Amino acid sequence: GGNKFGQKIVWIFQGIIIGFDKLNENFKLSEKKNLLLIVLVGLIPIATYYIMPKISGLTGIDLVKARKAPERDNGKYFLWPPKNNDYGAKIFAEKALESLPENSILLADYTLWRPLYYVQEINKFREDVQIIWVEKILDDGVAKYIDHQECNKKIFFATDTPKNYYDLDKAMMKYEVFPYKSVFAVKRPCN
Repeated sequence: GGNKFGQKIVWIFQGIIIGFDKLNENFKLSEKKNLLLIVLVGLIPIATYYIMPKISGLTGIDLVKARKAPERDNGKYFLWPPKNNDYGAKIFAEKALESLPENSILLADYTLWRPLYYVQEINKFREDVQIIWVEKILDDGVAKYIDHQECNKKIFFATDTPKNYYDLDKAMMKYEVFPYKSVFAVKRPCN
């Protein structure tokens, strides 16, 4: 496994070195120009990562085609690797947890569950809320999970889009789901 990967990396670098040698043969580049070319080639991926989220935002073209998440700029989140100063996930998690009644249950997919869990566990914020990673209950079904909860438990979804995501559409056929501050409440017949 690891040895084959290392071998591929060596081949890639050998290809790059051979390419630069061929350029030197054909164009007789000076040492300075050679160094400049290496720097420019090295900067192309960085510039691309930097520019693409901006182009996506300015043009409105969704290059990622990922599900929208509260407080998340998909272009920046998926196309710009450094997450410095990207507090969207944390803001979402704090708003969501803060908005919930005491001892609630919040169902969230992994993308939204992770920041919720982090804010709760690391910051010790709203530890009374039970955060359920919805993928763990998909085998039995989300509606069935909701059915088995005590009536005094208030249940919420972290998001309501897209409808077919984590069987949300099936749960919405059985229960009324409506906006509640920054999350979505589930109205059951018993509450």
